Amino acid sequence: MLIQRWQAPEFPTREQLMSLLEREAIEPSIETWSGHVEIKEHRHPWTEILVVTRGELVVDLGGHQVLLRQGDRIDIPAYTKHSYKILSSSGVELVMGLKI
Repeated sequence: MLIQRWQAPEFPTREQLMSLLEREAIEPSIETWSGHVEIKEHRHPWTEILVVTRGELVVDLGGHQVLLRQGDRIDIPAYTKHSYKILSSSGVELVMGLKI
């Protein structure tokens, strides 16, 4: 798991974040999840990349919980069990990419 915290005073736009993933040869998409939703533990055969554009969520990786806020990025390795809990009542928006 790799976590990158956004450090700059201004947050990037959704388009800028998508462009960053495209430069890594990753096809990005926009995901919007409703507020206070929990996505149960699962895993898949690809690396999942999430960058938060709006809201907050907790990612649980085998009992290790990480809070992600606007601008934060997480790379979840293939076959890693993980789940999500959206904390924001207004939901969360993510730029998502998959590395196969």
